[in-house]
This record gives sequence, C-alpha cells and structure tokens, in this order.
Amino acid sequence: MNYLELTQELIDEIGTDDSAILTDVTDPPTAHIRDCVRWINKSWVSIQLQTAWRFMTEQGAFNTTPDQEGYDLRALITDPGFRRLMPYTSPHKQRWIIHDGDTPVFVFDYLDWAGRKEYLDLQAGQPQYAVIDPSDNMLLIPTPTQAKSIAFNYLRQPQRLAENADIPILPEEFHEIIVHNAGRKYAGYDEASTQYQRFEIEYADLFMQMSQEQTPNVQVRGNQ
Repeated sequence: MNYLELTQELIDEIGTDDSAILTDVTDPPTAHIRDCVRWINKSWVSIQLQTAWRFMTEQGAFNTTPDQEGYDLRALITDPGFRRLMPYTSPHKQRWIIHDGDTPVFVFDYLDWAGRKEYLDLQAGQPQYAVIDPSDNMLLIPTPTQAKSIAFNYLRQPQRLAENADIPILPEEFHEIIVHNAGRKYAGYDEASTQYQRFEIEYADLFMQMSQEQTPNVQVRGNQ
C-alpha cells in the first residue's frame, strides 16, 4: 500500500467513514484527516526505529589507503540515508567487518577501546581491529599498508512518506502494521477502550511475525 492507501485505511478503521474524500495526502480536506495523514507517517517512522530491521540494512564498502589510519564513513558512503554501521555477528562471537574479501576485522565499542588500546602494540600491516567513534569515523588498527577493501552492512535512516504514491520499504505483507500502530496512537488517550485494545492486539500479532522474519542475524554477505 502507498501513503494515500494507508491513510484511507486508517480513516476506515477508526470508523469516521470519510476516507473517500481524501484524494491527496498533501492537501487533506479536514483537520481530522490531516491528523490521520500525520499519524501514518509518525507510525511508520516509529516502527523503523524499533530495532535494526533487515529491510533497513544495506551493504557498503570502501578501499583503504596505505598508511591511513582513520576513515570518515559518512564521506565514504555515498548513500545520504546512511545511519550507522551494522557489523556482522556470526559466526564469530565478536562483532566484525570484512577486510580483503574474507578476513575478519573485529569491531570495538569506542569507549571499550579507550580502555584497551594501551595494552596493544601493533605494527602497521593488515588491520585486525576497527573502532567507530561517535562521529562515525572508523579507526583501523594496525594502520593498513596496502589498498584493500573493507566491506560491511549499514543501517539506513528512517524513510519518511511525503507523496500519495510513496510506498514503505518493508515487505508488503507487513504494511498493515503501520495502520495498526497509527490506530493505537489515535485511540491511546483511552487505553481501556475496545478500539485501542483491538489495534493493540492486531499490532502485537503482526509485530511478532515481522520480528521473526525481519530481525537480522547479521552474517557474512551471501549467507544471510
């Protein structure tokens, strides 16, 4: 469903019986319908922020520069929707990214690394560790001496709906969850209401199904 269809369904679901008069989400005819348009968009954004969904994960890569230790991920990843790095989690017990096609580079939390770096004395060579600071700069340790690829997954920024034909990027079978979540927001002022409870049950059921299918076990590309 697109943005217009999602909003029309929400209007029908909450029982106001005026979905037919909404033909353009950019020009809602009443204040109530304008609220419905806004609730759908907010609902969709909030769902995307729930966890690191599989449908929001993209693949990225860049080449190292000999004798260069630090790399600005936001400058190297051309996707303006880049949000943050998503290291792989399997089969190793630590988070990792890929160096030169198949070699793991283990990713440390920035604050954890601050307490470990004094204990490592690594000469320049093939990177073994990566540290991501709060500004999305990647530090490769030891400093690479050759131009080799670094590959990883990354999480996208939430998609925001704007036009009638805009379609959420999650699989179509889960589009209804956006309506259910928006309905919860609409009926949330009275959590004891029958309407709220109906939206809550429908949302919870679909959220569980989506979590089982779309919560990634972030593995090596090609094995996902």
